[in-house]
Amino acid sequence: MARTNKKQRRSDDRRAIHVTHQNEGESVGGHRIRSVGNLRDRNTTDGRETRFDGHIARHSHGGPSRPFTSGRDVNLFRPAIPVSRNAEDALLRNPGFIRWPNETGTLSSLPPFRRREFVRACYAATIELDAGSSLRRHHIKYRFASGRLYKKGVDHHVIDRLGCSADIRTAADIFENIVGDFLHRMGIDFVDEVQQKDRWKEDVKRWSRARDGGLVGLDGTPPLCPPTPDFILPSPIHLQGCIHPVCWIEVKHFYGAGSIPFHGETNHAICSLVPKARKYISLYGHGAYIFAYGVGEEMARELERLGIIILDSSVLKFGRLREQLRTWCEDAEGRIMP
Repeated sequence: MARTNKKQRRSDDRRAIHVTHQNEGESVGGHRIRSVGNLRDRNTTDGRETRFDGHIARHSHGGPSRPFTSGRDVNLFRPAIPVSRNAEDALLRNPGFIRWPNETGTLSSLPPFRRREFVRACYAATIELDAGSSLRRHHIKYRFASGRLYKKGVDHHVIDRLGCSADIRTAADIFENIVGDFLHRMGIDFVDEVQQKDRWKEDVKRWSRARDGGLVGLDGTPPLCPPTPDFILPSPIHLQGCIHPVCWIEVKHFYGAGSIPFHGETNHAICSLVPKARKYISLYGHGAYIFAYGVGEEMARELERLGIIILDSSVLKFGRLREQLRTWCEDAEGRIMP
């Protein structure tokens, strides 16, 4: 009897499969397309197990999303499920989050008891350690701004103690390369930021030749370099949970905090996200953000008002990135704590 019920459940599961890709079974980028209905499958493309819903995904604000409208193999991209504001606030209120008013420095540089406090605080708030560490860095930088505009030479000792700027920049570049490698494996064409700037330089050269040839007035100005997303997609893709086609992707190697005022007047990284998204939309159409360590509920909601989707980064391979992070923010217990 139990065996019969098991077979019946399998049969029901097969009937529940709803294929949304027209080209299921074809091979794209060397990977077999498997588009299944509301069954969860394994993503073996990046060598680790990740789960996704091939038919119903969750909007960043918690509602159901549309099925795929593209026949391309983009089902490994899914909308990110944001961290609730209640969870963020619970971590912020915990004394183990930032113990002292003037506390700074990477977590790995703090005494062992402080690291243990922080780990317990993240666990109590149900926030992953990577996201919690990034949130702490955001609030330390914002706290030392004290409501003032950031200026050259102001509070640089705080930023320096949070890690060498060269190491931080290298980590961000590695994460951007990881996303580029993933797009390449998925067979998605893109123009990266370097290529965009090279094209602008070519435009400037053509303008200079035209000016020297008398085709442009002496009072003419060279073309300005437009804002450059990390990736522009010449052939926009339609992703599950996204009403608008994705024309560009911006990559951020941090947690998209919802507890930092994102309409503030400082040049804090969080404060620049919404204005930058508006500029990209006006030039290239709607797009997507990828945050390495997740996104807060309020930030996700604000970006979604603009038609921007937040993509889940868990489908990416972080091996190279974690190796680099271990060189400057690994603690005695082997944890990466920037």
